Amino acid sequence: MSKRKPDEVKEIVIRLQDKERQLLDDYIMAKNLNLVSEPLVEILKDKTATISVLTTLVVAYVAFKYGSKIASQLEGKYEDILELITDVEGTLERNKDILEFSIRQTPGVGDIYRFLNFIIPGGDKI
Repeated sequence: MSKRKPDEVKEIVIRLQDKERQLLDDYIMAKNLNLVSEPLVEILKDKTATISVLTTLVVAYVAFKYGSKIASQLEGKYEDILELITDVEGTLERNKDILEFSIRQTPGVGDIYRFLNFIIPGGDKI
C-alpha cells in the first residue's frame, strides 16, 4: 500500500530571543560537560587509575617540554631502547640507598616530583 500525499503542509517556526538562545547554549554546554566529567570522576575514584593518569600527564609534559634536549643528549649513545632501560635500571639499583634517604628526608614533596627529580638530575633547576 502506498503512502498518501499530504493535503496541506504547515511550517512551524520557533524564534528565540537572545535570552532564550543564551539559556539553550548554557544548557547544551552543561550537558556536554556532564558527559565528559562523569566518566572522568569514575576513573579518578580509583587510586591506581588516578596515579596512572597523573603519571601519564607528567610524562607527556616532560616529553613535550624537554623531549628534544633529552633526545639530543641520548643520540648515538645507545643502540636500542633495551640498552637504555638496562642502563636506567642499573643506575636506580646503584643509587637505591641515596634515593630512599632523599625520599625520607624530603617532607611535603610529591612522589612524582621526587621521582622526576631523580630521573632528571637538577630537574628543578631546568
